[in-house]
Order: sequence, then structure tokens, then C-alpha cells
Amino acid sequence: MTGSRGSSKGGQKDFAEEEGAFDALKADEQLHPVMRVLLVEDEPATAQQMRHLLRAIDGAQLVFEARTEPEATQWIDANPYGWDLALVDVFLARGHGFRVVQHCHRHGPLQKVALMSMYTRAPIRERALAAGADAFFDKALEMPALIDFCVDLRNALRVRGGSYS
Repeated sequence: MTGSRGSSKGGQKDFAEEEGAFDALKADEQLHPVMRVLLVEDEPATAQQMRHLLRAIDGAQLVFEARTEPEATQWIDANPYGWDLALVDVFLARGHGFRVVQHCHRHGPLQKVALMSMYTRAPIRERALAAGADAFFDKALEMPALIDFCVDLRNALRVRGGSYS
């Protein structure tokens, strides 16, 4: 989403919208010093590009990479608080990114999800946000905005002293 990083305008929800949810975390949850990223991408070249992008962001750590909806949802079920950011492709080798997004939001309210696609006609952005994505990015044209989104989340985690989840 170009333009309005971290605001509810322009297709992204504000990180501060769930300000009180951080205080509601379980007392025994350990905060981590990194932004833990789940990548759900079936295209090898794009997955490699995303790995390079994440390595360039100080404090970002790729914790799991899935190629299909079942791989992603199984990992999320086994690690409900093991990630801070999910980067999810819309069209997967098996399954659909919208269902992964919906599955992500069954867990921590402060975990963020960005849906990505090369197919970016106007209705898909609205559907992505309606499905629970915090942002939607065109993989071909909006990589700088995706990087900004990741950096903004990483900075928010640093202010809070650790992971959201």
C-alpha cells in the first residue's frame, strides 16, 4: 500500500488500534527481542526475494516458510504465539492466502498480517482487509511500501521492548 504507512487510511490498519491488547498478554509469555516473521509464498523466486528483504531489516527473523495453506495453518496452530508478522501470498500452490489470513487472526490480536499478490485489481485490496489483513501489497510495484510496513512494525516492537505476541 503506497502512501499511508501505519494508518487506517489507504488500506492499512493502525498499529495503535490495539494499544490495550499488549497489556492483556498472558503474564507467562516471554517477549522476544526480534520481529518473528512467517512467510507464506509458493513462488521460489519471490520467496528468495522476501528472504533477502527480511535479512536487510535489522531485527527481523524468518521463523517459518510455508508454500501451501495447510503447511501454514498447521504451523500457526503449533506456534500460535511464535510469530509477529505473517507475509502471505494470495494464490498458493495449494489453498488460498485469504484462509491463511483468517486463520492468523484466530490467535494474538497484536500479530500483524500483510497479504501480497501480483493480482491487484481494486476489489482484492478491500477483500484482503475485510478478511483480516492489516495491509495489502502489490508484489511487483509496492515493495518499498512493504519494507516500510515491516520496518514500522519492527520499530513498534522495539518501543514495546519485544514481540507483540
